[in-house]
Amino acid sequence: MIGLAEEYQRCTESIEEAEGQWLIAAEQARRQLETWEAWAIDTEIEWRKNVFPKIDFSEGFLRMQVRMQIGGACDALKSPQKLHKDFSFFERQVDRIKEIIDGAYMVNQLPRDSSVSDLNSALNGLRQQQARLNTLSNRKSEIEEEDKCERDTYWALKKPLSYLVGQLPEMAQWALFRICRAELRSS
Repeated sequence: MIGLAEEYQRCTESIEEAEGQWLIAAEQARRQLETWEAWAIDTEIEWRKNVFPKIDFSEGFLRMQVRMQIGGACDALKSPQKLHKDFSFFERQVDRIKEIIDGAYMVNQLPRDSSVSDLNSALNGLRQQQARLNTLSNRKSEIEEEDKCERDTYWALKKPLSYLVGQLPEMAQWALFRICRAELRSS
């Protein structure tokens, strides 16, 4: 149990360190996503207007519709736990943004002031930090479960031994104590 307690402490410290690194990676990803998400929404609106020129789109309704389909990835970046919970949604929204980027690349309409490689780098860094945190959190849970099993085993073994020691006469209990705690003989 002592070894598990030490490992648990190391794991907790590693999680705290990883959360700090996750916050940095999440901030970089958030900045990139905010830029690319706004661009993707504007681009998708323009494409829809060009593909369906005879349809009179309400600008507000169209923007809301496109935003619901593309936006929201940044909302998952509030904490590592939220990203873990909403990871599939996050990835789906990122994939939609990347689809628009790919389409714009084909027709040479990417913005000049933003870099797709910066977006990919930020997202990859975030994914690595999230994977590291997930691994550490899983290990921490495993340690907690192992500790619970060890404690249950300890108490299961201790109960009958305590009963046996209680059945010994007082002199035998003192003799057993002195045998087990030899370092106290001189005091």
